[in-house]
Parts: sequence; structure tokens; C-alpha cells
Amino acid sequence: MRVGMSFRLIHLFPLVAITTLCAWGEQVTKVVQHQLGDLMFESTIVYSDLGGELKPGILMIPNWMGPTEGSLDKAKKIAGDSYVVMMADVYSVGGSVNHL
Repeated sequence: MRVGMSFRLIHLFPLVAITTLCAWGEQVTKVVQHQLGDLMFESTIVYSDLGGELKPGILMIPNWMGPTEGSLDKAKKIAGDSYVVMMADVYSVGGSVNHL
């Protein structure tokens, strides 16, 4: 019975993948500035412009290197069409872990 179920799911996967790819909207990336004391931070919000409905949000805290192109790529992949991702800047503009 399990072999038959796996066989059906394997044939269903390409259809789901094609449907998902066709339905993708354009991803929007916005930089949001916020200040704490005399430190300025620049976090990035990533979302899809597909549909006008509210989407769940995810707060992404990058590793010790802070916001990088690699972490932005991950945020875009996670966001897809289903989520709004805010990649937080926790070190401040031009800052590093040393000043915290």
C-alpha cells in the first residue's frame, strides 16, 4: 500500500511544482531604518506582491556576520509568495559585534 501512495505523490509533485512556479509574483525588497539611541539600524523586509491578502511574518536574525547577500537570498527563498520576512540588522549601520 505504501509503494502505491509514494508512486502517486511522485507523479503529483511535478504538477504542484509547475503550478507554484506559474503563480509566483515579483518579490519586493524594502530597507527599513530604525534608531536606538545614537545607533542607526537598517533591516530588510522581503515579500511577494502576489495577492493583496495579509501574510504571516517571520523575523530572521542573521548569523554573527550580520545581513549579507547570502542571508538576503535565504530571506527571499523563505518568503516565497507565502510570507513576509524581516531580516533584522542587530549590529547597526557600519557596526559590528565588537561595539555591543
